[in-house]
Amino acid sequence: MVHSRRWFIGGALATLLACASPTLPLPPPDVPFVSAGALAGTVHLVGSNAESGAEIVIRNMNPAVPTNRQIGGAVVNPDGTWDADVYAGNGDVLTLTQQVGNAVSPPLVLTIKL
Repeated sequence: MVHSRRWFIGGALATLLACASPTLPLPPPDVPFVSAGALAGTVHLVGSNAESGAEIVIRNMNPAVPTNRQIGGAVVNPDGTWDADVYAGNGDVLTLTQQVGNAVSPPLVLTIKL
């Protein structure tokens, strides 16, 4: 009986400590596969290993790209894959973040090389 009580108390304590521990930060998306997009001036990105249901936010940092075309994104599939067409050309620099609720990953910086 004493051993059962110790196991119960030990398990309860471990659960409380686990709940109090900080969660790991959200990692940035993995580097996606890049190919020419279906429309002129676009690229097609295909990613994997992302958090299911996360939002992938993609921003083209090239100031020559019109502001209404600088941001694109995708919602991650249950298997962790995603794909998106964004306005970008050879040499453009994109930042990609993964967002789940209020958690935002550090950016992945990707230079387009076609």
